[in-house]
Amino acid sequence: MTTDTRFVDDLRPEVRPFDPEWSAETLTAILAEPAAEPRIVRPRRLVLITLPIAAALALAAVIAPSLLGDDRGGQGASAAATEVLTKAAGALESQIPAKGQYLNVKHVDRFWVDGKEQPNRGSFEDWVPGDRSMPMIEQTTEDGRITDTTPQPLDEYDRPYYTEYPTDPRELLDALDRAAVEPPQDSDTGDRAKNIWDQAFRELQGAAVPVEFKAAILRALTKVPGVTAVPTTNSVGDLRGTALIFKKEPLAFVFDQDSGVFLGMSIGIDNPNAPSISNQTTLALVTTIVESAPTPDYELEE
Repeated sequence: MTTDTRFVDDLRPEVRPFDPEWSAETLTAILAEPAAEPRIVRPRRLVLITLPIAAALALAAVIAPSLLGDDRGGQGASAAATEVLTKAAGALESQIPAKGQYLNVKHVDRFWVDGKEQPNRGSFEDWVPGDRSMPMIEQTTEDGRITDTTPQPLDEYDRPYYTEYPTDPRELLDALDRAAVEPPQDSDTGDRAKNIWDQAFRELQGAAVPVEFKAAILRALTKVPGVTAVPTTNSVGDLRGTALIFKKEPLAFVFDQDSGVFLGMSIGIDNPNAPSISNQTTLALVTTIVESAPTPDYELEE
């Protein structure tokens, strides 16, 4: 299969940074332009969506319109998917750091151009403190050299949306739907279930999003019809696991087959139920609990 994965700001240097309000039609036009030479991939701080996957999510509205039922009255996810999601929620809850500890999250991106995997010379990882009054530490590496170690405030994740979410799964799905269609996302697809799936992606990949909230999202997804387990294994980075997909959407959530640990996401990789798309990328999230974090280059002002 011929693939063509590009960063939007490589293609349109006059547009920086990625604008989440771009329409699917705009992204389609951008991706049709000639590709630029591959470059160092720099993480976008505090942006909870990576650019290749962001483009694919928007394009999915054009390529594969959803034919989903209403989660309020439907049968919910398949039995196999429900088992995976329930196990994954429990695995997530075992990754809550105590005060004095940190949740270390390594972001491992891979992408392909013309069927060939491209070198990713940049990487980044986060240290999220168990004491959330402290800042998260983010470290960026290029060509094996640490370029910066910066503190990031967690105030954004102290909002009631993250800390006072409803315990009823269907009410939580309502909250995810609202979050998708209201600013800053403004990404109403016209399909409640697809809105929920896309918003779940945004939250699950965010290192600083509270672990308890992520676990609640996974349990709530068991109530969404159209969520099924792909009968083959799906690769994320160098890891392989069970993939959950949403009807014909190219985005898959991938979980360890035995432990249920959330491994990351993939777009169009080893996903037989997804349509053929030009973007192919994976995002692996390698998480561990550690006792310390790097010292930042500077302190946040009070």
